[in-house]
Amino acid sequence: MSVTSDQDIDWKITQGESFDLQIQYVDPDENPIDITGFDIKMEVKDKPGGRVKAVTLTIGQGISLTDIVNGIFDIKITPSQTIKFMVPKAFYEIWGTDQYSETILFLQGWFEVRAE
Repeated sequence: MSVTSDQDIDWKITQGESFDLQIQYVDPDENPIDITGFDIKMEVKDKPGGRVKAVTLTIGQGISLTDIVNGIFDIKITPSQTIKFMVPKAFYEIWGTDQYSETILFLQGWFEVRAE
């Protein structure tokens, strides 16, 4: 999936399922953006700005930099992590902090969560 920044996308999932996503960060003309030096994170929590976190992923812990120069990274959420998602929905954000300490929101949205 190619993303510019600050996009809202919702997903459906059943607790205990795995969730895999490949993201390519691109500019508005669909040209890849180099993510060298980026720190990328994902949080799944109860609501926007919420304090109840189900999962936090970081590089090496659920996030893999697949092709840095072409802005590609993978997200892998395991069944033992999705079992912690709040029913009926959980909010997520995926963002990166670049080498200049600027934070860029890639994606955010909701998981519609069904109980296992």
